[in-house]
Amino acid sequence: MSNGSGAPIKRSRKKKKFNSKTAIIILLVAAVLFAGAAIWVHFSTRYTDKSFKNCAMGDVNGDGYINSFDALSIMRNSVGEEKLFDTQLKNADVNSDGDVNSADVLVLLRYSVGEVKNLPYDDSDEKAPEKKRVGVVSDDDDRRVEVQIANRGKDENGKNAYQLKITVKNKGSGYIDDWELGVDIGCKAKISDKWDCKCRLKDSKLTVSGDGVTSKSTAVCGIILTTADEIELKSLSFETE
Repeated sequence: MSNGSGAPIKRSRKKKKFNSKTAIIILLVAAVLFAGAAIWVHFSTRYTDKSFKNCAMGDVNGDGYINSFDALSIMRNSVGEEKLFDTQLKNADVNSDGDVNSADVLVLLRYSVGEVKNLPYDDSDEKAPEKKRVGVVSDDDDRRVEVQIANRGKDENGKNAYQLKITVKNKGSGYIDDWELGVDIGCKAKISDKWDCKCRLKDSKLTVSGDGVTSKSTAVCGIILTTADEIELKSLSFETE
């Protein structure tokens, strides 16, 4: 088409403006799709008792952490708002009394704030005489040596498992040569693991040795013992080379 002068007439096209209604529709469609995906994930992820078989004691909800949310799961189970699987109930019995109740909730809440150090919780740990937990060889101006039952539980065979923590603190200005510690644990046991030390066990006599300790420093090592009996720390001896 021309304007009579032979020059073509150019028609200008108006640019389409981005309509707010279009934006709202796009957002609504995206929201529906997202909600649908969430529902699909929820119903396609089915938890069973086996889902919690590798969870630690106290990790009731299976999120890999032990905190107040696990205590909440126990409370919800107790009032019928949540039904726990058998494995969850086993992990929820943190005081090992055979029941899952408010006592376990309290233990988990205390654990979450650091008042309880180990699970399963044994209140005898708080009532036990100090001499059963720690044996001090010497505590003078130069050094402090102690053996402590840092943790206790059960191994895969149901035997008692004890973690012993050995601490050699050099408080003096001199050097403690390579040392050897002897301790009577009161029963026969087996060494299942150790770190940062050498050790041997004959009957109830445990011998532990380690490297020298420089001035104003501390050497710490650990041993895990398994036994059918109950360990009680007794006589101790300490020597340096």
